[in-house]
Amino acid sequence: MRLSEFFIFLPLLLTGSMAESAVYRCDGDFGEPSFRQRPCGDDSTVAAPQVQTAPGAGTGIRASEQAWLRQRERDSRRLRGEKRRTGVSQAAGAQAARKQAYRCRKRRAALDGVRAKLRRGYKPAQGEKLRRRRRAHEDYLATFCP
Repeated sequence: MRLSEFFIFLPLLLTGSMAESAVYRCDGDFGEPSFRQRPCGDDSTVAAPQVQTAPGAGTGIRASEQAWLRQRERDSRRLRGEKRRTGVSQAAGAQAARKQAYRCRKRRAALDGVRAKLRRGYKPAQGEKLRRRRRAHEDYLATFCP
C-alpha cells in the first residue's frame, strides 16, 4: 500500500470507529425485554443508559461500605489518641522486642531439632508429622523473625 492510499483510508477508519452505537430495547415473545445493537422492528425503542449516582459518590463504594470505612477511621484515630495519652513507654517496647527475640530463638532451636530428626531417620508414621512441623516452624520464622 502506498503512502497516499494510507492517508485516503485513514479518515475512513477513524470515522468508522467513532460512530455512536445505540442500544435498542425490544419486547420478546412473552413480553420480556431484550437489548440489541440493531433495531428489531417498529416497536423498538432506543434505551438510554440510566446511571444513578449519589451526589459526591464516585468511588464505586456503596453508602453502607463508606459508612463502615468512616467508622473504622474514627475508631482507629480514637485508639491512636488513647495510646498517646497513656504514654506507652520505650521500656515496654524493648521488653516486647526481647520477648519476640526469645520466641524466635526457641523456634530456631525447635526447627533444628526437627531437621536433625529428619536427617537421623524416623518411623514411617512420623514422616508427614515431622515435615508439617518443619513447615510450621519455617513459616513462623519467615513471618515474625528477621
